Amino acid sequence: FNCKDQGYTYVVWVEYASQGDTGITVWHTGGQVSNPAKYEVDSTSANKYKLTIKNVQMTDAGKYECRTIPSAGPPKDYAAQLTVIGTPSCPNSNGQLMADIENPSQSDKAQLVCSIDFRGVNSASLSWYDNTGTLLPSSSSGGANSLLEVNTTFPVRTSYHGEACECRVTVQNIQDFQESCYSSPKFEIVYPVLQNIKMQPFDDAGVSEYMVGEHMNCTGEGNPMPTYQWEKISGQSTELTVNGQTLMLKSDMIGENTYRCYVENMIKGMKHEARREISFTVRAPPGAGPSTTGANTGAIVGGVIGGLIGLAIIIVIVYFLIIKRPRDRDANVEKGKDIGNDFTAPQTEVEGQVGPDYIYSQPDKSKKNPETDQGDYIYSQPDKTKKNPKDEYNGGFRENYDMDAVDDNDNPPAVPFKENGHDDRRPPQYQNAPPGGFSYGVNVNDVNQQGVNPGSDTAV
Repeated sequence: FNCKDQGYTYVVWVEYASQGDTGITVWHTGGQVSNPAKYEVDSTSANKYKLTIKNVQMTDAGKYECRTIPSAGPPKDYAAQLTVIGTPSCPNSNGQLMADIENPSQSDKAQLVCSIDFRGVNSASLSWYDNTGTLLPSSSSGGANSLLEVNTTFPVRTSYHGEACECRVTVQNIQDFQESCYSSPKFEIVYPVLQNIKMQPFDDAGVSEYMVGEHMNCTGEGNPMPTYQWEKISGQSTELTVNGQTLMLKSDMIGENTYRCYVENMIKGMKHEARREISFTVRAPPGAGPSTTGANTGAIVGGVIGGLIGLAIIIVIVYFLIIKRPRDRDANVEKGKDIGNDFTAPQTEVEGQVGPDYIYSQPDKSKKNPETDQGDYIYSQPDKTKKNPKDEYNGGFRENYDMDAVDDNDNPPAVPFKENGHDDRRPPQYQNAPPGGFSYGVNVNDVNQQGVNPGSDTAV
């Protein structure tokens, strides 16, 4: 408080807050402050005496007086009133509330209480406001110089979700006083999804054409938090549904599209739904060239078919070059072979007329000819160190002979034998085999219809 005299010779500060009508001297001219921890008086300026009250409490509310005593005449008193306002309290104990969208009057009612403690001659009042600043209906209890409470009850709206109401304090005759509190915790309002679904950037851009790689967002409103699903109504995409808020615009959507977004939430076991349908066009990115979904599909199918055909051609080539050709080459000399460990190693290489590619083997007397069921069936094994002088294939050729009529000296007879369905008879000069009963093998592919090996002009 400020006090300024008119040149009086003596000034006294008196407080009546604690002692009522009798008052207590706080300070006087030429003296010291009675309670320095609570009060302070500044008299350094001429004719000015400022009283400061430290750490103001509710008990400090009341009258304070500046008394001036002139050198002659009666003293004059100048009084000031101190009103102390406590901090307002605004708890929200409503918990979860439900708003009825279709019939707001049936929505749950919120109840709030704001309270404040004040002391002094200036009366205080409280008022409730919602989050938009609208005054709410309220009723007060309490009175001057006491604890004050104000109650409000109102139907909740969806817009109250996540918001708070404000309790404002006003004090009589004090225009610039500002004090308030906000309900805490903030409201939790349960309500079904609203129909005001937003599409971004469709709603903002004002256009319906987009590039591949862009996306469309669907946003709804409701509590509990809604779930989202996109459904294709028309368009080229093979994806019929997409879960989530975001719909990515892909290359298979190039062209005209129509999609519907569903927004859903569950309240007390009941599903609530909102939906919105939009149509838009998807274009290929710049530089990608003209494209349509049909063309893309055809290109994909054509590519797959072409790839399969190419793979088939490669398999055929590999089969003929690596598998079938060597097999056909050797098949002519593999009749009656009993595969396993039955081949006997070459005994002696016969040089001369038979040529470098012929090999031989002795008869295996423990085996039978599968055609005659007789013993002494001959097995021949190729000589891998030799090459066919005509086709340069690593050699080794073999033939099997029926040994049923081998004479006592193990010499094979001059009997017809079959190779690839062609009967061939040995010329007389080759009827006798070398000692040991050896047979001779020749690559039948190199034998012409006359039974002559073109490579050596030798009859076989």
